[in-house]
Amino acid sequence: MKDLYEFPFIQSEEDKIDGAEDWLVSLFGEKSSFVEKFPKVSHTYTKYRIELFPYFFLLQQKKEITSYTWICKNDLHKIPFSSGHKKIKERLF
Repeated sequence: MKDLYEFPFIQSEEDKIDGAEDWLVSLFGEKSSFVEKFPKVSHTYTKYRIELFPYFFLLQQKKEITSYTWICKNDLHKIPFSSGHKKIKERLF
């Protein structure tokens, strides 16, 4: 969504933590630590309805990845998010 931020995500029709863990390893080159599974978030835009299955992971170190921006948790309130990802952001606080 143009000019709105979103957390990194993978598209899947199922709520599967294994796929998320594998994707994080391929992206960051290291295993992450699972912290928490958040409740499912329903998100509707125009004629589409999607469900988000958010998981919270921690990494040992920050790694620069093209097309991703690291943002300090304390600064997340300043960033415009799509409505579904905004609901996830609110769970962090």
